[in-house]
Amino acid sequence: MPKLTLYPPGNADCCLIDLAGGEKLLFDFAAARDPADEDDLRIDLPTVLRDDLEEANRNEYDVVAFTHLDKNHYTGVSEFFYLEHAKKYQSEDRVRINMLWVPAAVVIEEGPDEDEPRIIQADARYRLERGKGIRVCSRPDALKEWLKEHSLTVQDRANLITGAGQIVPEFAINKKGVEFFAHCPFANRLDDGTLVYRNQDYLVIQATFVCGDHTDTKVLLPSDVAYETLSEIVTVTRRKSNESRLEWDVFKLPHDCSYLSLGPEKGQDKTEPVPDVKWLYDMQGKRGGKT
Repeated sequence: MPKLTLYPPGNADCCLIDLAGGEKLLFDFAAARDPADEDDLRIDLPTVLRDDLEEANRNEYDVVAFTHLDKNHYTGVSEFFYLEHAKKYQSEDRVRINMLWVPAAVVIEEGPDEDEPRIIQADARYRLERGKGIRVCSRPDALKEWLKEHSLTVQDRANLITGAGQIVPEFAINKKGVEFFAHCPFANRLDDGTLVYRNQDYLVIQATFVCGDHTDTKVLLPSDVAYETLSEIVTVTRRKSNESRLEWDVFKLPHDCSYLSLGPEKGQDKTEPVPDVKWLYDMQGKRGGKT
């Protein structure tokens, strides 16, 4: 049976998916705890993850997804993971990443201003150039230009790119017991037919698990999107009559539980969500759903 582990806040909302076939998928990572601070109550995430891998007798994840490059979603990456692009990150005690998932912004962003996002970007670009070990979500024009600068086309790497509204091909529900539907980054089509890509920097996924013959469990992983992006996701999905892709049994609260995931104004005692977000919480959660 598949298992979802949500680690305590303070560690990038890190979560681990264990599939029935033994595959492990990790979403985000942050070794944020200060071991020298006795009052720091955050978990020692690297140790917890290493212990779990050791128990499974392995030293790699089938997938590691970085939903975006905010600091609290990558701290410690350069010390924990085996990275393909440079030998300095390739000691045997590091944890390997078989498949890296990133939004297109991780590849195309100009000059991340800190070392660790630059390191993640370098690894994503290296994998994309080589043509293996990566899945990029969304295909904005800037990605097309980046590929062109590296003597490649979108067609050359089409098997590594998943657009919004598509299912990630590595996981077929009839074979792996799970499927991952990409909601974001997405594009809106203007009246003249032009595609405008929005919210390129967040990876938002719905995971659907088969548990038994006729039962499924749906998990929404909305990264750190604010209410504007959630509203747009709802609008686009409902326009396409695809509401089932917004159903949930488990909803990881976005934006570090900030009021901005609900609406623009913080209430004194309670923040009132904008209509689309209210619909998502009130109408799409299954009976017994958890947030």
